[in-house]
Order: sequence, then C-alpha cells, then structure tokens
Amino acid sequence: MICYCCRAVHVSCVVVLTKPTNLLILSPPTTTTVQIVLLKGWHLDDEDMTRAAIARSNIVINLVGATEETRNFSFADVHEAWPARLAAAVADAPRVERLLHFSDMGADADHPSARMRSKAAGDAALRAAVPGATIFK
Repeated sequence: MICYCCRAVHVSCVVVLTKPTNLLILSPPTTTTVQIVLLKGWHLDDEDMTRAAIARSNIVINLVGATEETRNFSFADVHEAWPARLAAAVADAPRVERLLHFSDMGADADHPSARMRSKAAGDAALRAAVPGATIFK
C-alpha cells in the first residue's frame, strides 16, 4: 500500500493525534512495515488538525474519553460534541473506510451517571453521521 503520509510503501500508516507531552514515544524499527506519524499539539477543538489527520487515513479510531469533567471540558464536550464532530469529518473524508469508536459498557441514555448518559448521546450522534461505524462497549 502507498502511504498517504509520506508516499512510501508500507502495510499500514498510523497517524496519531496527541496533545503536547513529555513522554518518550518510541518509534518502531525502520525495517517495520508500519509507518507512524505523530502529530503533536492536537487539541480537542482543533478542527484543522483533526481533518488533516483524517484526510491521510483509511481507518479512524476514537479513543478520546474522560472519567472526570475538567474546567476546560465537560462530559458533553468530550463524549457528545467530539464524537459528533469526528463523525462529521469522517463522513466528509473519501479515503476513510472504517470508523472505530470506543465507548463504555454502561453507556445508556437512562443511566443515573451524567458520564454514561453523555457516552450514550455521543454514540447516537456518531451512529447517525456514520451508520457503519463500529462502537465498542
């Protein structure tokens, strides 16, 4: 397969959106058939970087989630608004063949927890925009 990122031949190309971090990120050996492209400095509201990464991808995996609300992001921001925006971007990206979304086993619109209700709302928004998406619970 020709990598959309660097135009080299790889079996897979992984584009990782990550916020700035001091963690050491190890790349695979150069003989691997997987190319990893790390886009540092991503923010949940960064539509441009998100769309740029998705434009390079044929599979999108959403692992974004929160166990606590912060002063910057509520459960609705992380679990409802973000999956809806991501799904809209995926729906507009012709190269994307598959969207994988990691939710939560307890996600339910009637759950007593605001976190689980927000997860369920995000799942529904994602499914509405990309009906073929795979949602893991």
